[in-house]
Amino acid sequence: MLKKYEHLRIYLILWLLFFLFINMASSWAQDDLEEMLVPKTLTPGLKHLLKLSEHDNTVSYDPVLIAPVMDFLTSSKKENTLYYSDIDICGVSSYNESDFRKEFGSFLKLAFSPDIPDYIIMPSSVRLNYWKQVEGQKGASIPHLWKKLANLNLPVIVSGIQYEMTTPNVETGGYYGYDLNRRLILFKHKGRNVMISLSKQIKKSEVGKKGYVIGPDSDWEYFYSGEDGLTKTGLGWTSSYIYNSYSITIFYEMESDPPQIRCGSFKWLDAGWMGMNMAKKKHIYNGQMRYAASLKQVVENPTLPEISVLAEKIAAIKKQNRKELETQFKAYLQRIVKRSEKLDATDAAAKIKALLEDSKNLEHLNNEEMSSVLVMNYIKMLIGKIPDQKLALSPAD
Repeated sequence: MLKKYEHLRIYLILWLLFFLFINMASSWAQDDLEEMLVPKTLTPGLKHLLKLSEHDNTVSYDPVLIAPVMDFLTSSKKENTLYYSDIDICGVSSYNESDFRKEFGSFLKLAFSPDIPDYIIMPSSVRLNYWKQVEGQKGASIPHLWKKLANLNLPVIVSGIQYEMTTPNVETGGYYGYDLNRRLILFKHKGRNVMISLSKQIKKSEVGKKGYVIGPDSDWEYFYSGEDGLTKTGLGWTSSYIYNSYSITIFYEMESDPPQIRCGSFKWLDAGWMGMNMAKKKHIYNGQMRYAASLKQVVENPTLPEISVLAEKIAAIKKQNRKELETQFKAYLQRIVKRSEKLDATDAAAKIKALLEDSKNLEHLNNEEMSSVLVMNYIKMLIGKIPDQKLALSPAD
């Protein structure tokens, strides 16, 4: 009898999850998108790149195989259409592309630099990331890839392992940390510079934690509670995970004046709870749109300083000791708790106040997690997201 009721309880929980998920999916999804399979001619090239993203592979990069993928990137697309691949490697997939104005070498200095964390170009998607090893060497850094452009006769390939933590999901509040196999491929295609960034999640992510989006997502203002679960009503208890993911992101130097780069992104995602994949194509697509919007805002902004100045400022923030980081981090918390209260975000405000009341409550945050928030506040100040410079938490001059 007890076993019968246990089965009924599980059945009801699954239906509740399904109901909540349908509501969540409808609010995530962009309306009126037609779904369209990418041409089958792309399959060999996509499979080749997916294989290259694996840690243990014996495949050599073949530019001939990916030529159809490059042609698709530069081709015209049907409007209001979600393109996807049917390669059955991980969950579901989506393709998205966007253009932004930037000279290619300048973009590499900003986005693929050993001196500047690349999370600054994706502030609405990634909380922090850092290389754990490069070419098998722990603590190593990627090279200055922009210097390779002058004599790019052969592809330049860099491989390693990177840790990444996401920003809170807009709907569920969940944020996740995981290790990625990464491979960067810099080469020329039809005389134009190209950077391909590949990633493959190594294992299931850390359990999802409760995060809060403070105000409009376009403000890039987030709070990370450190508590397991989701903030979506009815799902607070949920142990959610990103089970697996693959991504192929291509930055292609367009033939245009002023200089322009096209970013094309293929992503496969398996994420959810209780072993079930809750990710849908439109979820991935909207995440790609979120990434593209913030990328464009950062890289096109004319107020960013010279790369050397930017790197120096970021280094000054990151090298602070624990006490200095906590002092500036508390100033950040004091600002966002006031904003949370104005927005009637009472749950977030209460949790932020608890952190401010006792420094021991900050122990769940490591230095990298605190410094990444301070770095992004400096970036937000530079591009006008934070009007009051006293709240930017930039290092002293």
